[in-house]
Amino acid sequence: DLASNMITSLANKPFSGQRFLHDLLLSNNNIKTIPEEAFAGLVRLQVL
Repeated sequence: DLASNMITSLANKPFSGQRFLHDLLLSNNNIKTIPEEAFAGLVRLQVL
């Protein structure tokens, strides 16, 4: 749960190696930049 952490941007592939990640909660952040490859490899991601 990364909600409400004052995140403003995501790096390229910040979740690499987390292929079993199912839920990724990013609400209540001020994210302005999301690279095209940010969620690459998250084959089991169901909730964003």
